[in-house]
Amino acid sequence: MHQPTFHVGDAVILEDGGTKLKGVVQLIKGPQLTIKTDDGHMHIRAATAVTPVCSTATSRRLLQVPPIHERRVLLSQAIEMVAHGISPSLIVVGQPGLGKTHEVTQTLQTMGLEPDHDYCYVKGFTSARGLFETLYAHNGRLTVFDDCDGALNDGVATEILKGALDSHHVRTISWLTAARSSGKLPKSFRFDGQVMFISNRPVADIDESILSRSLVIDYNMSREEILQYMETILPLVESAATAEQRRGGMEFIRKYAPRIKRLNIRTLISVLRIITAHPTNWEPLAFYTVMQ
Repeated sequence: MHQPTFHVGDAVILEDGGTKLKGVVQLIKGPQLTIKTDDGHMHIRAATAVTPVCSTATSRRLLQVPPIHERRVLLSQAIEMVAHGISPSLIVVGQPGLGKTHEVTQTLQTMGLEPDHDYCYVKGFTSARGLFETLYAHNGRLTVFDDCDGALNDGVATEILKGALDSHHVRTISWLTAARSSGKLPKSFRFDGQVMFISNRPVADIDESILSRSLVIDYNMSREEILQYMETILPLVESAATAEQRRGGMEFIRKYAPRIKRLNIRTLISVLRIITAHPTNWEPLAFYTVMQ
């Protein structure tokens, strides 16, 4: 029987004490997978003991993932395509705290685009009706949805997005329920805008019809990639920490990385804050906080 190839960010099923748990691959080291389950726990399993839950179409999309420095370039290129209207939609997925939002907003800023003028930024929960109203209110412009995962999973919202992101020259959004509930909303309208989604969900959890209409960038990182990324941005992190303190903080994180449950850029920022607040006795507090 052919054993599937796994990638960081793949959704999988594993068994723990007779119970099947859903999780996401965080790290691949030889035949061993490190998996974070929905309850927040980390598990190490052999690839042969794990079942993928990706659809066939999604599995075909998950080809060899390039290094993170290459994916940053690909992400910038995809953002530019959507911002210029060449493509209607971009979906950026990855673990929390890896700088996805920063990369998107920084690229838009570099392009000379300003929030609330050139594009609309929506943060947090968005219902199907909220999605419909937002797309109508900001029609003709770029809308960035950050952590609005409900719009990618709700059945009604998915139908709205199918119309908004269609490949046809004329894209029409219709939702009669919303139109009847508010006289300000039309029964349907032609959508000429673009959409970006920044999400912490695995690609496998997003509706296939939305993925097929979008550029998709997988921004998940292995632990080693996260550490390498930290090294790259260490001098650029906004902090009062000196160069020596930054190096000390980075050495501390590398030392305890295998035991840190939520290793991400926020870990580095938190450690640097602690160092600047308690420069002579920072390690006990840093150790206690990063291990939570």
